[in-house]
Amino acid sequence: MKSSVFQFIASLERDLALFYDRLRTLPRLSKSGELFSFMSRHCEDHARAIERLSGKHPKPGLEQRFLLDVHRQIRQSLLEEVRDAEDEVDALQKISKAEELTGKLYNVIARHYREKAEWCLALAAEMDEIAEEEFAHRDMVLRENKKY
Repeated sequence: MKSSVFQFIASLERDLALFYDRLRTLPRLSKSGELFSFMSRHCEDHARAIERLSGKHPKPGLEQRFLLDVHRQIRQSLLEEVRDAEDEVDALQKISKAEELTGKLYNVIARHYREKAEWCLALAAEMDEIAEEEFAHRDMVLRENKKY
């Protein structure tokens, strides 16, 4: 079953929450139960925050059907226009116009990938923020050493 990047990352966070819940039950780490409860709740918070990112950062879609329809229209009309052209010069003018339209079609595709790149960069920035929180959690866990 295919899931969005947001669902996937949220599932990883929820799995970590369960992991911290299990750690909390280990007798040898009983002094850190409060930390593990906090970490579990925080993982759940991260999961919910990540799921909300799908609304904040909707993934740009490539309208393949539209592009295919435009491509077919260009091809079909070009054939008719070349066949009905007054002379070779007129036919070549029509072919050059079709090439221009095809170039514009590629501009649409390029714009899609620029938007997708911006989407990826925005997600990367969100993931960097969460990474910084995780590094702070690492430091919290390391401070637990003084309890043992």
